[in-house]
Amino acid sequence: MSSVFRPLLSAPRTRRLLVVAVLAWIGTEGASAQGNNQIRITGGTVTLSVVAAVPGQEPTDVTNQNTRLSWGRPRDIAKIVVYSSCPGQSFDLSIEAISLVNGTGTGPVSLFDGMAPMDLVVDMPANQRGEATLRYLATATVDQGTSTENGTDAHTLTFTLVTP
Repeated sequence: MSSVFRPLLSAPRTRRLLVVAVLAWIGTEGASAQGNNQIRITGGTVTLSVVAAVPGQEPTDVTNQNTRLSWGRPRDIAKIVVYSSCPGQSFDLSIEAISLVNGTGTGPVSLFDGMAPMDLVVDMPANQRGEATLRYLATATVDQGTSTENGTDAHTLTFTLVTP
C-alpha cells in the first residue's frame, strides 16, 4: 500500500519557493502466511506549506500529523525501520512516530538520500497489533535555494517491519 505526500514549502513572494514531494512505500521482512507482519499507512495526500517568514529570517517549520502507521501481530518482538531515497535532495524532511500503541518511538528521524534504514518504532510486543501517528516535519532555509533553482525533492520512503 502506498500513500503520496506532497509537502510544499514556500516563503512569501521575495523569499523562496521550495517543493518537497514524498512517496511512502511499504515493505515487510519475514511476513508470515497469516499476514501477521503486515504494515499499513493511511492518510492520503499531505501538503505542507511554509509561508510565514519574516524578512531576514528563516521560514517557519511546518508539520503534518494526518498519517497513520499500523501493523499486524508479529510472532516475535519487532521493530519498524524507515529509509529514504531522494536523488538530488535539496531540502530537509524528518519523520517521527508519535501517539504509539504497542511500541516505542525513537524520536525524529532525518530523511535523506541513501540513508541506511533507521529505527522508527521499537519494542513492539509479540502477538499484539499496534499503531502510531506519523509526524512529518518540513524545514526550509533561505540558503537552500528554491525549487525553481533546485527542482522538487521526491522522497521514496520504505517502512519495513523487522523481526529477529
